[in-house]
Amino acid sequence: MLPFIRPTIRFRLLMAFAAFLILLAGLSYWIEHQARIALEKELDSKLIAIAAAASNPTIISSIQLPFVLDFVPGDENTRTYRIIRDRLHQLKESTGVERLGMWNFEGRILIDSDSSTIAGLGGVTANLYRSHLEQARGGEASASFLFPGRGDQVYKMGFAPVIREGIPQAVIVAEGNAGFLASAGRMRQVLISVGLVALLLGALAAWGLASSVTSPLRRMAQAARLIGGGDLESPVTTAGPGEVGELGRVLEGMRRDLQHRDQQLRLMVAGVAHEIRNPLGGLVLYADLLGQDPTLSEEGRAQAAKILREANILERIVEEFNIFARPSVPELESIRMAILWEEVRPLVEGRMVEERSAAPPAIKWVEEWEADEFSADRRQLRQILLNLALNAAEALGAAGGIIRVRSRRAAGEIVLEVEDSGPGVDPSKYEEALEPFVTTKARGAGLGLPMVQRLARAHGGSVALDRSDLGGLAVRVRLPQDGDADSRE
Repeated sequence: MLPFIRPTIRFRLLMAFAAFLILLAGLSYWIEHQARIALEKELDSKLIAIAAAASNPTIISSIQLPFVLDFVPGDENTRTYRIIRDRLHQLKESTGVERLGMWNFEGRILIDSDSSTIAGLGGVTANLYRSHLEQARGGEASASFLFPGRGDQVYKMGFAPVIREGIPQAVIVAEGNAGFLASAGRMRQVLISVGLVALLLGALAAWGLASSVTSPLRRMAQAARLIGGGDLESPVTTAGPGEVGELGRVLEGMRRDLQHRDQQLRLMVAGVAHEIRNPLGGLVLYADLLGQDPTLSEEGRAQAAKILREANILERIVEEFNIFARPSVPELESIRMAILWEEVRPLVEGRMVEERSAAPPAIKWVEEWEADEFSADRRQLRQILLNLALNAAEALGAAGGIIRVRSRRAAGEIVLEVEDSGPGVDPSKYEEALEPFVTTKARGAGLGLPMVQRLARAHGGSVALDRSDLGGLAVRVRLPQDGDADSRE
């Protein structure tokens, strides 16, 4: 298979139809060719038999033969010439050949059934039949090739030696019309034309048949991609009888099962978050009040502040649970990346100070907004940037480093990239890092990157991890241009 040709069902059906029709055309051509060969051989045998009959002494006696061999122009008016010519003419009429005549071995026409032929003239085409004349000299009969003649007809000649006392004396030539072979040739052209038309019709039929199979398969493949991308709301609409319809029904059943499980998971996560939030709110309130108690020692204040800080972290984790469990339907609006980033960056820096209770790490921010304005859900895009920037900042640790945040356009998509100069992630762990509740950090629920992926998929996009040229991790979020969620593949 050529590397640039995809072996699709449509392609295979087309090739199968084409192969069948080519085989059928080849078989038809072979049958026609074999029939033509058989008919030509039959004509050869007939012409040779007629020429042999004309060489019989009843047509040209042994007494007449010496005179015939010496015929020259003008002898066509002699009695002997007329008698033999009449006999040849009668044989020609009774056998249906076009012409009968006697030649010498040099190709000179001695006598001919055609009354307009002059005796003793050299045949202008004698050299074309030199091999047949030599065969006759050796006592062998033969037949010529096909040649064009009068009125666009095709003719053939049979040659038989005139033998007297065991010695070849001359050659009888029987010329026959092979028009039926020309008809066979025209039949070949008709077969080729019919074969080409059949090939075209077969290709169209194969295309239609393939489309009836591949169109629902493509729709199901599209539905499977949507399911794999996290869209469990769009039903699989392919229906109908047969295996394709059965496959569609099975795929729709799988989507419903996954949708039900996802709903159950969301309800469970939301329920857990709710049960945690209620006592957590009280814990935050009492920790805050405790920290404001004037009778509390400095050590007590520090412990109260630590309790409050940890409670706030837990509160953010609960919020992540809620966001993760909440259905993500984007509400598109025009976004200016530079302005949105000015909202996100202080949150990241403040979060780092709050969680470390010390000076923030020395982070050098590099911002590049090649694609500054496009459409997306503002709240969801803000969450994507916040999660990615927090991940990058946490990866740098206390030593700090470089975080590059940029947006660009590529192949009809908006690409958001957040990269860091930290230690990076083992490439074998990239896929695992996008799974919910998987984390290597001391804190957090492992929902940062999975939440980014869920929100990106809600926009019809995707998330990919890679090695950054800064040395750490690069996270690339691809969103269809203008945030068109219907453009997902």
